[in-house]
Amino acid sequence: MKRDKKTESGYIALITVIIVGAIVLAMVISSTVIGIYQSHNGLLAENLAQADSLAAACAEKTLMELKNNENYLGNETMNLGNGQCQIAPIENLGGGARVVKTSGTVNQATKKIRIEISQINPAIVFISWQEVADF
Repeated sequence: MKRDKKTESGYIALITVIIVGAIVLAMVISSTVIGIYQSHNGLLAENLAQADSLAAACAEKTLMELKNNENYLGNETMNLGNGQCQIAPIENLGGGARVVKTSGTVNQATKKIRIEISQINPAIVFISWQEVADF
């Protein structure tokens, strides 16, 4: 059976269109997946930043409470904005020394802060203020 040049050219054109179409489809799918992934990472980063702010707000509140009342025990949860922050029970190490632990959570994104202070009055003296993975 003889094939003419028009038929062969038609097959080549058809195969070329199929290959180019597959490549374009793969590029569109990968761009969509990358866009979804970046959107998710952006939202997670925003939630973590808000959780960090909530943990810091609880820490500041705790320090103000301690300044006003050295017997403040902590152990509170507050809903703020679209998240919540928790103040763990304050560890009294004797004298003015305390360990304050707070956490902020927004949509399963959590940040935790641990603060060590050596004195409350006349001024709060910090030993450390750090973000921690866990208490």
